[in-house]
Amino acid sequence: MPSKKPEIPSTSVTDLVQRIQDLCAEIDKANISSSCLGILDWGCTWHRLYTPASSPSCRYTRETISLEGLFVRGNLDKRDRLRLGVQLASGVMQLHATEWLNESWGKRDIHFFLNDDVSRRAADGKFYPEPVTNKPFLHRNFGLAPLGSSLQPTQIESPLVQYDRSLFSLGIILVELWFGNCLEDLPEYLDPQSNGSTLNNESLAYQTANQLIRRINEEGPIYGAAVRRCIRGLDCTATSLEEDELKDKVHTEVVSELERHWRAYDDRAK
Repeated sequence: MPSKKPEIPSTSVTDLVQRIQDLCAEIDKANISSSCLGILDWGCTWHRLYTPASSPSCRYTRETISLEGLFVRGNLDKRDRLRLGVQLASGVMQLHATEWLNESWGKRDIHFFLNDDVSRRAADGKFYPEPVTNKPFLHRNFGLAPLGSSLQPTQIESPLVQYDRSLFSLGIILVELWFGNCLEDLPEYLDPQSNGSTLNNESLAYQTANQLIRRINEEGPIYGAAVRRCIRGLDCTATSLEEDELKDKVHTEVVSELERHWRAYDDRAK
């Protein structure tokens, strides 16, 4: 006979515990003095959730900042940017087939918590809470339109990207991380409003990134080669990250190479 699902543990009137319907909402309104957030239903078992007994070692603000926001502030050092490139490349390998990662993801989708205990000077000379750059996360509103990036699909289809588009999006992010700035704010960006271009956003991004690969190669050939493979494609018959052939290629020729460049830079900086 199938096992009967256990009942929610009974509680006294003075210790009434509600079933958790929205975990994020309960965490958001919780405070240190809360004894119990409620009961979480895991299907065959029930769990009571409590707030931590002690405060974390650092205090994160409720606000977050996007990667685009950090580019605008201009307070991401090169070490942070190179490490982020490795983390985001690894993230693409893990999340490309999930609803968390839209194919046209970009700098507006990557967010960071802010540490209220530490300040960092920005390009405008002001001090802001330091971003927790080693723990990026995706900000995704399910059921709504994507947060957007300069690469969002337009009415004009571009034939340039014949492989997994999430990989192309990674290439654009890697270019931006190298220069520490938004692609559209770089001098090389082909602004359609200034030159009357009829190219769509993806084509403009492709052409701009393609021009910048040479500059990246001059200073970081390993990093530049990884960017080139993301923008122009890899020497591989497979076109989807669902296929093992392309997945293996991306791991060895993009992710591993980005990590090798970052570790070499990190060793020199110590």
